[in-house]
Amino acid sequence: MAGLAVAFTVVPQGMSYANITGVPAVMGLYGAFLPVLIYSLFGSCRQLGVGPVAVTSGLIFSGMSGIVPGYDEITDPNDPKPELAAVQAEYNKNVIQLAFLVACLYTAVGVFRLGFLIRFLSHPV
Repeated sequence: MAGLAVAFTVVPQGMSYANITGVPAVMGLYGAFLPVLIYSLFGSCRQLGVGPVAVTSGLIFSGMSGIVPGYDEITDPNDPKPELAAVQAEYNKNVIQLAFLVACLYTAVGVFRLGFLIRFLSHPV
């Protein structure tokens, strides 16, 4: 029952965060469910919440929208105009590559047991 309640919350939340990021809503569903599935297999903390968050979505949008030329003309990432479809595809590719690089970084931190470095960051970070 609790899993269904979380699923009902995570679906619109993931889709909304995808729109904040500037990618199609279906990518938000992948971002909502895949991290939970992977963490359930390899994670060690039962209370940790994983998945997309508003701050990360905003940061990705503000950083990536300036990198892809012509992206500022796209108003709806779910249905871009035909002449802007290539721009949206390039933007999506860049966001996926960024996610892969972050996953590699997190994996390296876990493999090399560098979690103690978090102690040197201030609490708001």
